[in-house]
Amino acid sequence: MSIWNKTTRKAVTSSRAASLKEIGDRVSGTLAKGELRTTRTGESVMVLEFTEDDSKALWLSTVGLKDGALQLEPEIGDHLSIELVGHRGLEGGRAMNLYRFDVRRADGSTSVLDQRDEQSATSSTDSSEGDESPL
Repeated sequence: MSIWNKTTRKAVTSSRAASLKEIGDRVSGTLAKGELRTTRTGESVMVLEFTEDDSKALWLSTVGLKDGALQLEPEIGDHLSIELVGHRGLEGGRAMNLYRFDVRRADGSTSVLDQRDEQSATSSTDSSEGDESPL
């Protein structure tokens, strides 16, 4: 079952949170768990956890993180890398963080989304390119 279809929510627990604050900050690893958690303010946030012992949980709490993850929908067992790559100015002097998402799926295919490039959708490659069978 896809982690993106879950409706169960858990209260916030004490997990070490990854922080992507400076351009170049990155979190990566093999996705071990994804679940909706509820913050103290009642907001539901998807939290991704990785298999690596030293990894931290990544809370998808910004628009850029939510949008990128929902567009690529990484699954348990996929290798995921998310890097803060820039900012986009918004009205009122605010800024939105922009991220690059790299997903190497368990089946060997890859998907990349770089939010700096508003013109492009996700690009994907399939490890079985050239192995097309006739219909």
